[in-house]
Amino acid sequence: EHSRDVFNHYRSDAAAAMEAGNDIRTSLVCYGLDASHGYERTHIHSLMALSQLLSLYIQSPPTFIRDRNLLAPLGDFPQQPEPAPVLEIPFNPSEDGKDSRSP
Repeated sequence: EHSRDVFNHYRSDAAAAMEAGNDIRTSLVCYGLDASHGYERTHIHSLMALSQLLSLYIQSPPTFIRDRNLLAPLGDFPQQPEPAPVLEIPFNPSEDGKDSRSP
């Protein structure tokens, strides 16, 4: 079992390498953990699942045909679709302090 998350504001050395013009495909993976520091409560099942995921990934064929080439131009480099905008609902409490959005 695995979980997917997107870290919009996380940056790695791979981003700088791509901005420098390198034609590389990158990804970040992490094991599941509890707490602010991974070593505090790391589950052995998370480490096993991560190793299985990486083992299968490196054995799989490329997703895009262009990735079969060692080098390819950045112009046709596939991009992830932009996420849909987040709908923000204004919070206007009434004079009695209750949420005006609730019935």
